[in-house]
Amino acid sequence: MKNRLFTRNSTIFFLAAITAFTVIISIAMPFFKPTSHAEKLLREFYTAGTNDLLKLPNDPQQLSDLWLKVYGAHMTEEGFEDAMAGRDFIRCVKKANELKSDIYPKKILLNKGDEVKDMNGRELHYYNYTVVCQVTGKQVMDMNFYGKLVLVKSNYQWLVDRIEPEF
Repeated sequence: MKNRLFTRNSTIFFLAAITAFTVIISIAMPFFKPTSHAEKLLREFYTAGTNDLLKLPNDPQQLSDLWLKVYGAHMTEEGFEDAMAGRDFIRCVKKANELKSDIYPKKILLNKGDEVKDMNGRELHYYNYTVVCQVTGKQVMDMNFYGKLVLVKSNYQWLVDRIEPEF
């Protein structure tokens, strides 16, 4: 009788351990996904309201601080500085203002390209992306936005090192 009980308890413990492990892995998977920062950045990048341009601070330092707060966690320092210098962050906001519409991402598609090592030995992953957005103004329509980005592993995370939106 003890032998059966031990087997039953062992089986229950084993099944509980497997279930707990599966739950933990399913919760943690987005953190291991190499493109999770890229997807979050693109979701923020392609979300813009009609009046967002008017809400932006005029002071360059305040604007830089705002962009850093929104995008900084998803990018390398060099990638952020390059995007700031190219005024990339404001492009979708200007597009929303031009269309007199709000823009919201519905779907983000990342197509992996080459994997190379740079001169410093960093592993770079190149991606082409398509962001399908819903544009709401006088009429509701879908609009596709395209671009390229590069991911690099930094502190055990894949961060965006370069973004090249095509507007």
